[in-house]
Amino acid sequence: MNITNIRLVPALALSASLALLVACGGATDSGEEGETIQQQEVEDGDSTLVYNGPIGETDDVRQFKLEVWDKLAGDDRCGACHNEEYGQEPLFLRRDDINLAYDAAVPLINKAVPVLSRLVERAENGHNPWNAAAADFISTVISNWATVTGASATEIILIPPAEDDLKTVGVTAQFPIESTLYESTIYPLVRDTASANCVFCHSEESELRQQPFFASSNAATAYSAARTLIDLENAVSSRFVGRMQEGHNAWSDPDGVMTNSQYSTQEMTAAINLFLLNDLNGDGDGDDPGEGLVSEPLPVEWLVSSASNIAEDGQIASAGGRVQRDVIALYQFKQGEGAIAYDLSGVDPQLNLDLSPTGVDWVGSWGLRFSDNGKAQGSTGNSEKLHDLIRTTGEYSVEAWVVPANVTQEEARIVTYSGSNTERNFALMQNLYDYRFLSRSENSDGNGMPLLNTPSDDEVLQATLQHVVTTYDPIEGRSIYVNGELIVSEDDGANAGSINDWDDGFVLAIGNEVDSADDWQGTIRLLAIHNRVLTTEQVVTNFDVGVGQKYFLFFSVSEYVGIERSFIIFEVEQYDDTAYLFQNPIFKIIDGSDTVPATSFSIEGMRIGINGKEAAIGQAFANINIEVSGDNYDVESGISLVNPNLAPSGTIIGLENGLTNDLFFLTFEEIGSGSFTRPAEDVPEVVAPVAADAKPDIGLRLFDEIFQNMSAITTVPSTSIYDFYVTEIRRSLPSATIATGFLASQQSAVTQLSLAYCTELVSNAGLRIAYFGDYGDLSTQGEIDNLIDPLMSRMLISDAAALNVSPAAVDVRLRLDNVGVSDGNALTNNPEEFDGLLQVMSSNTASAKATAVCTSVLAGAAMLMQ
Repeated sequence: MNITNIRLVPALALSASLALLVACGGATDSGEEGETIQQQEVEDGDSTLVYNGPIGETDDVRQFKLEVWDKLAGDDRCGACHNEEYGQEPLFLRRDDINLAYDAAVPLINKAVPVLSRLVERAENGHNPWNAAAADFISTVISNWATVTGASATEIILIPPAEDDLKTVGVTAQFPIESTLYESTIYPLVRDTASANCVFCHSEESELRQQPFFASSNAATAYSAARTLIDLENAVSSRFVGRMQEGHNAWSDPDGVMTNSQYSTQEMTAAINLFLLNDLNGDGDGDDPGEGLVSEPLPVEWLVSSASNIAEDGQIASAGGRVQRDVIALYQFKQGEGAIAYDLSGVDPQLNLDLSPTGVDWVGSWGLRFSDNGKAQGSTGNSEKLHDLIRTTGEYSVEAWVVPANVTQEEARIVTYSGSNTERNFALMQNLYDYRFLSRSENSDGNGMPLLNTPSDDEVLQATLQHVVTTYDPIEGRSIYVNGELIVSEDDGANAGSINDWDDGFVLAIGNEVDSADDWQGTIRLLAIHNRVLTTEQVVTNFDVGVGQKYFLFFSVSEYVGIERSFIIFEVEQYDDTAYLFQNPIFKIIDGSDTVPATSFSIEGMRIGINGKEAAIGQAFANINIEVSGDNYDVESGISLVNPNLAPSGTIIGLENGLTNDLFFLTFEEIGSGSFTRPAEDVPEVVAPVAADAKPDIGLRLFDEIFQNMSAITTVPSTSIYDFYVTEIRRSLPSATIATGFLASQQSAVTQLSLAYCTELVSNAGLRIAYFGDYGDLSTQGEIDNLIDPLMSRMLISDAAALNVSPAAVDVRLRLDNVGVSDGNALTNNPEEFDGLLQVMSSNTASAKATAVCTSVLAGAAMLMQ
């Protein structure tokens, strides 16, 4: 999203424009008076809803019926109360007349910014939500209606802060670095198994394992998770207390006087107040160590903007502009907790995904993180809607924002609609640096093969946030887009065709195969399944919109530039669990007129401050040096403070106290009439270089080198072992050449791979005879020599290599073929006093002996060295 393309209007003008937007419908053509229609509504529950009233009088009313009323009017949603039968005002879901329902709904809906609709706000505040994602669902259906009627925001409309709401930068409360205070106040309450219920869910040791883990048995982990749930200014405003007020797993009053919610709220508020006051004695005298931890005041000579808090002052950036008219399943992963990821598409039935108890964690920036064989999976019945709705059109797109955890995983399922790891309707997968797309059609096999693969040499897939779209067209075939760019498509549509043989018994899963056979490690932040092909332009549009909830933060700089209502505005989002992303800063005058700077002025050396200090890292805008004048200032979009071709447009700032508590501000070296000379930073003393340890000339072979080296030594084609190698062994082999990093588990993997090669060598008659000749039943010394001599000559480092330390051929042979004569002393270990491998295996078959001898030699250190 490019902030330079937005339109910013003052609050009064915005109120008028929103009223106009909401009041304006679509076309004004009317249906026939008194005409009735009957429409069957498909609901998640058992209720069947039939509308028998008059048809909508305008196109906008009829679209309201399809996009909003049909989705919310059921007895298991808002329609349980807000109709003429129940009588709960406003009657925006009345069932007798859709036109009257529309009239009641209009004041409750903000088409320009759906998330700001009164209906959404009520659900967010706990007004009869039918599930944890109810508010998000309502926002989506309103957005769909707005898009259809052309009222969705194509330009972002924001309300700047009023003069009285501007914050000054002062002394800011800080969370203690250590968890000691939390352990003494809130932690005992949330860990209490006798009264409070928190520990039964919000701990990684619990069966439900719900994030955040503020009741973890590890106090440091618990404290880190709890910080985002505590309001440092007011205990009652803390999320901890809010959940108790909602009755979320509240516990009972032992005296039986209060309700569960009242008692739990009281207990939690008291615990948080102890934490905020840092008053462990409860005497309020302020003499406890570390009481009132705050940051130091800012230097008086600094040029400082007003301050801003994301949760309180941030203006939500509308996601308007996303192409999702044909979305049939949508996951934005907003709720941040729970065991279900909700389908927000508005297309029934909701294809909600159950999260496995382990290996799936919510991330604060909207998303699910998969690890340790985790999975999110829908039901067979609800997954069937993908089959039905995609077969209807014969085409589809799968769109995802993903963050792969690494580039070493293979055949890992990011998204799959399948029955097992060998049969599917479609799948988006990761294989090392490649995205892979499988799609079942009349010209593929039951697994969707052959696959479409991004070019391996281009290393398109990276372990960073990427927008990936796969499309299937029955004529053109398959395509893969990454970050708005078409990467690969089928040249001739050879694998296109009908998808009528799709299986309606398959299941949608994220992060793993449905049988948990091919897990993926990474984070998925949005998933949308469309039953139409997205065009290249539409893919680019959705990529430009971005992902996650974004805010605009306003920082007033009027006092320096001499123009009222002058702001520097950043686009900000919580990037992940530990950081914020600040990007695309602009300077803008928002006074309700077309004011432009009368005289030019400079903005230089801009830095971002957080909680009373400049951020220690992430100061990518410190080198800004821009001249603002009437000539380069645009009354619509202001002026961008960065040129993305010359300077970074974004920077990462570390999260400290959480979204609701962190307070940001800006500092400058020069802005308008003010200037500040920043003291030179102390230059650290130059430390004399220390010579690095000499690197050894010999190291380990790496995984693929070992694989191919064993093939060369044994003459067994590597293709014979490839599947076993890739699926079972490769990840466990050495990935670094340094010998000191070699692990016992890696030696185990080397031995298993050696056994696979030697088994193939001995069992394949052609390879065996060419390699060994005839070793018969290994009953004579000649036959034993026929077995051992080829192995020794091919698999050992030659004595001519003149290494200081290397296995001597004579010693190795003794380990293989020796008849020991004991001297009666168990402590001695002379070669002549133990039996070799062939003697130990004297009762085994010749094939078993040959395989064991081959494996023991091939898996030795000589093969590993390079």
